[in-house]
Amino acid sequence: MATVVVTGESLAPGALDLLRRHDIAIQFCRSYSEAEALARVVASVEAEAIILRTGRVTAEVVAASPRLRLIAKHGTGVDGIDLAAAAARGIPVTAARGANAQSAAEHALALMLAAAKRLPALDASVRAGRWPKASFQGRELAGRRLGLIGFGAIARRLAGFAAALGMEVGYVRGSTGPTEAPPGVRRVASLQGLLGESDIVSLHCPLTRDTARLIDRTALSLIQPTALLVNTARGGLIDEDALLEALAAGSSPAAPCRCPAVPPCRRLDCRSARAHGDGGCRPGGGGDQGYAPRCRPAGHRARLTPPTVPTAPSAGPGCGPGRPKAVQAPDRAG
Repeated sequence: MATVVVTGESLAPGALDLLRRHDIAIQFCRSYSEAEALARVVASVEAEAIILRTGRVTAEVVAASPRLRLIAKHGTGVDGIDLAAAAARGIPVTAARGANAQSAAEHALALMLAAAKRLPALDASVRAGRWPKASFQGRELAGRRLGLIGFGAIARRLAGFAAALGMEVGYVRGSTGPTEAPPGVRRVASLQGLLGESDIVSLHCPLTRDTARLIDRTALSLIQPTALLVNTARGGLIDEDALLEALAAGSSPAAPCRCPAVPPCRRLDCRSARAHGDGGCRPGGGGDQGYAPRCRPAGHRARLTPPTVPTAPSAGPGCGPGRPKAVQAPDRAG
């Protein structure tokens, strides 16, 4: 009997049934297992395939089972897999491209709305016994400019959502992707131009050697101080040191982060953070969606709040089209 190792504690019931119908055993591992621990499991069952939900498949893991024939990413990004080690053994690496595009696009929109409407700040105020209706001021998304970095399946869905809200949408694409913009969406000539003109910048590109630290000090200096920077892609797209410096200086945009991510979220204190769950939602609902609406340097730990529905004063009267000086939110990645 062949064995598939799943790096996580669960898999969709339909997927489990499919594997079992083909007489394939399933071995689950703890989420985000260290490479050494994962390699031991892969070796002990002589795994023929690995389904990567969380963590990384290193060269050590690839070499652990002589019977390994497939590494399947449960998602889109394969930057957590040692592709060279897999190629050296002739092991194919697959990815479920586009499978979570709708959910991830909804998650990006949720981040935008949470930050623009200051939902975490309002939630914290109400929980503390305050009712800041008179002092509250959010911002409307209608009429704002959304800049998309990358224009794959997720970004294209988000563009549709944003257009429906009355936003102006522009994008820059990577080396792959559509060459023509859909109706109502404008292709911007350069990354620098997109960063300078956008009220919200949203990242939707893979993490590669070319895109690592794409948002560096220079890029951050081009983004408007009142803008939002949304990252539902990989934490490594943002230079964490540059972001921390800009946040400390008060010169950065508000930064909803993917959490957990790479070190940026470990070195930021965002007291209304939730675990990143944009890829695990069921159609029509389910799955925990999270956000970290305003990050600023603090300690080295993030405090996660349980999923709740914020209760707050009506955002209507205080939401004008004028741009506020900054997005305020309570005191956590790419």
